[in-house]
Amino acid sequence: MGTTTAEPHLQLLPGCAQYIIDHKLDEYITEQLRITREVKLPLLRFFDSLTEEQILVVGRRTALEFLQAITTNTVKEFVISSRNRWLGDKLELIARNEVVVEDVLLIGLIRTRTFRKFIHSYTTEMNTCLQIVDELDNLTNYINSLYFNALTNIQQDLYKRAQELSKIGNWTWDLHSNKRVWSDELYRIYELEKQLYTPENLADYNHPDDMEIVRREMERSIKTCKPHDFYYRIVLKSGKEKILHAKGEVRTNEEGKPRHLFGTVQDVTVQKQYEKELNEKQYFIQKITDITPSVIIAYNLRMDQFPFINQTLEKQLGYSNKEIDGKGIGFFINLIHPDDLEALTEKYIRIVQAFDQGEDDLEQVIEFKYRILHKNGKYRWFHTYGTIFNKNKNNQIEDVVSVSVDITDEVNAIIELIKKNDELRKSEERYHGMINEVEDYSIILLNKDGIIENWNKGAEKIKGYTAEEALGKNIAIFYTEADQKNNLPAQLLEKAAREGRATSEGWRVRKNETIFWGSVAITALHDKRNNITGFSKVTRDLTERKLAENKMQEYTEHIESKNKRLEQINKELESFSYMASHDLQEPLRKIQAFSNRLVQKEYAVLSDWGKDIFDRIQSSANRMQNLIDALLNFSQINSTPEAFEKADTNKLLKEVISNLNESIEEKKAEITCDPMPVMNVIPFYFQQLLTNMLTNALKYSKTDVAPKIKIAVHVIPGIEIPDQETEPGKHYYCISVTDNGIGFDPQYSHKIFELFQRLHGKSEYPGTGIGLAICKKIMDIHQGFILAESEPGTGSTFNLFFPVE
Repeated sequence: MGTTTAEPHLQLLPGCAQYIIDHKLDEYITEQLRITREVKLPLLRFFDSLTEEQILVVGRRTALEFLQAITTNTVKEFVISSRNRWLGDKLELIARNEVVVEDVLLIGLIRTRTFRKFIHSYTTEMNTCLQIVDELDNLTNYINSLYFNALTNIQQDLYKRAQELSKIGNWTWDLHSNKRVWSDELYRIYELEKQLYTPENLADYNHPDDMEIVRREMERSIKTCKPHDFYYRIVLKSGKEKILHAKGEVRTNEEGKPRHLFGTVQDVTVQKQYEKELNEKQYFIQKITDITPSVIIAYNLRMDQFPFINQTLEKQLGYSNKEIDGKGIGFFINLIHPDDLEALTEKYIRIVQAFDQGEDDLEQVIEFKYRILHKNGKYRWFHTYGTIFNKNKNNQIEDVVSVSVDITDEVNAIIELIKKNDELRKSEERYHGMINEVEDYSIILLNKDGIIENWNKGAEKIKGYTAEEALGKNIAIFYTEADQKNNLPAQLLEKAAREGRATSEGWRVRKNETIFWGSVAITALHDKRNNITGFSKVTRDLTERKLAENKMQEYTEHIESKNKRLEQINKELESFSYMASHDLQEPLRKIQAFSNRLVQKEYAVLSDWGKDIFDRIQSSANRMQNLIDALLNFSQINSTPEAFEKADTNKLLKEVISNLNESIEEKKAEITCDPMPVMNVIPFYFQQLLTNMLTNALKYSKTDVAPKIKIAVHVIPGIEIPDQETEPGKHYYCISVTDNGIGFDPQYSHKIFELFQRLHGKSEYPGTGIGLAICKKIMDIHQGFILAESEPGTGSTFNLFFPVE
């Protein structure tokens, strides 16, 4: 029979439990279930058939019963009632024998960890927190002791029943007559009726794997005349197996030869199974003590030795059992923090003396809190619970057992909480001081009815009221008559109460009745129970911004009006350009027609001067026609999004070269080209672009040198394109068209892309001066760039930059 820890006296713990019931019950239940799954409580497997909602219902009921027992100081009755239901096998889902030691330990751990999570939300006062933790630990130890006693009784009861069921049968074997005699008990062991079986055929029930053992042991006894002692298995008619313990001796005749063999057979099936289970339980208990987060130590005072130290000590302090073995209590004394050692030693000596004199209850649990040095050189806080394990015949303490919990994290958390509370207090003081000194914002506090309770300098500056004039007034005094009639102040408070926050902008009224444009944010303030206690109201004077926005709006409307007018003018100009170009061609065609007729009929009779004049008229008319056609092409080039498509530019280039084949052969030109990319282009414009590039290269070639044209392709970052603004990180295909022609002065590298710009005489190189302007417009449509590089006499390079999609 084990001892029971004294019922703890709860002072502060009930208040904390009531707080959890009132405010944190759902969070408590959820956290308890989370920890239960985290530590893998064995009993949890019996709830697999329940839904999550059903598990929470069961958890809520048990948690509420436990917490209410604490609040009413009826923990003892609650635990005894729970224990009796368990011992009476009256639990809903769990049988009495399915509860093991690990369940008791882990349930206590789960309750402690869950409860501790909510202590700091209940109180931030360090001493109160520590006392609540102490009461909680005492309560857990008390509950655990009651359940451990019950478990011990159950195990002892099982052991007694196993002993009562262990029956022994006997047998004799006359080796001379080969007659065998079995007692009735052996037949009972074999579960056979005696009259139906003879001992001779009972050997057939031996387990196939053990027949050789039985035969060998019996033959050895007969041969050596020595006793035998062995275990073997039998298989009953029902298929059930049993384990038997056989013992036997040999009696010899006068000649020393074996005459009789006799012995006993005991059914040890239950015993062996019990031994197996007991070994497993002992191993399990050993593992539990090793994996428990507490350091468990047994200490013999008289021998100054530690009969038992679990592995948790090495895990939590770094010292192995080998390092401690033989060193006694002095090993730990040297590790205790000097500031804690004197008080700890005095208390320890006083308690031991009191126990030795029989003044204290043997079941009393003594507690110590102290710092002890970890092997890594850092101190850790521990909370140790010690009690007497037994006394010697002189009634002196022989052995004590202690359970120590590492509370470093809890102590640090409390210290940190105190530090944070102090910082919070200082922060609040700084915050209120800062709020009061802010002048750019009106920051005021209201009660839940909208009455002003706090006033800062910003409020006085923006609204014109002093604190004495404003305190106690309703915020409606800041609103215009129209807003007051529309009940806007009350509506904003209602919205803030409903949604947590309300904002608005509008004209507000100062004390001197002037108005300003205010941006207002009203925020609801709540207590711990989420009840509204009032509002904060922040106002900013944005009058200058509002006036600027009004001016900007007027300016924007003016610009939009101008843009519409400009669009209309552009449409009219486009219409005029198109119509003018067509109207210009009508008289031009007549000039060309009449001059052609005169040339056909009168050219032969004309003087040389007359022929020259007519040639000049025809030449000018043709140039005029080409110029009008080029202008039409230029004006008609526009971006049409739906015309873009993913195109293989290799095919487009091949068609351009094919169309220019006659000019290429005439000039004996050589054209080489890198592989072209697939790009998003307008195919017709892209071909027109390449046509203009190649035509220019052929047109401006040297008279005595065959043209060599190289088309190269590579990708470059946009930032490397000179004199152009590009998007960060954007890349471009650079298609370079390089020739060995006459070139031009680099000072004209930008001018050549303007309309009607020619760098050479029209008599030397025909053209309208619009081709490169068309190329630039095509590149603009593709959101790209065209740049030219050249030196007179060395040729030119035109770089076409297309964005990489």
